[in-house]
Amino acid sequence: RASSPPPPRSNHAAVPIESKPSDGTDGKKSKNTTEAVLVYGGRAGEHVLGDTWILILATNDWRCIDDGKQSHGPGLRYGHTLTTLPGSFSGSGRYLVVGGKGVDGEALSDAWVLHNARGKWWWSRVDPNPPLPGITGHAAVVAADKRHDPTPVFATVALIGGSEEKGECDDRAMRCLRCIELKEGREPTRHSQASSSGLNSRRALEEGTGESPGELPID
Repeated sequence: RASSPPPPRSNHAAVPIESKPSDGTDGKKSKNTTEAVLVYGGRAGEHVLGDTWILILATNDWRCIDDGKQSHGPGLRYGHTLTTLPGSFSGSGRYLVVGGKGVDGEALSDAWVLHNARGKWWWSRVDPNPPLPGITGHAAVVAADKRHDPTPVFATVALIGGSEEKGECDDRAMRCLRCIELKEGREPTRHSQASSSGLNSRRALEEGTGESPGELPID
């Protein structure tokens, strides 16, 4: 459902949403094309935002998929990261949010995954083990795609740099290089300087409404 454009903002996070490659007549897969842009959070002046939007590039239409006013998602924040997880395409994807600052200016230590399945969107919280420190202004990148490995882990996301609760990171000593290992299933498994999480706690969001109708399995 098309919406008015979101308010101007800074310190937000955004990632492209690409089309899924298709098989051509010559047997070769088509190249990915960027169909939309996913935007979450940020600041509008002194106001901290928690809404989530999609910009459809073909029509230049905006869609608000979560107004951020409910308590089922990561809430108001800025200075966070938003990372596309492996296997994500238009109509089916997962996007990882880590850290940032809340309305009180304190660095946040939580992580969330935004799911998309056939136009339905919902958040699930990631519980890192061991816990992450509050972190903001960092960078995040998928360090390993493990979807084809014979383990429950499907991706490793590296967090680099930024500022923590106790001050800025010392990148020369790599003290701020941390990894989050994401796995399918319920039980986390402990790893040294890494965190694992199941992604089974889900709450649906109807596209364009920001409403939460209940649990929605995708497996």
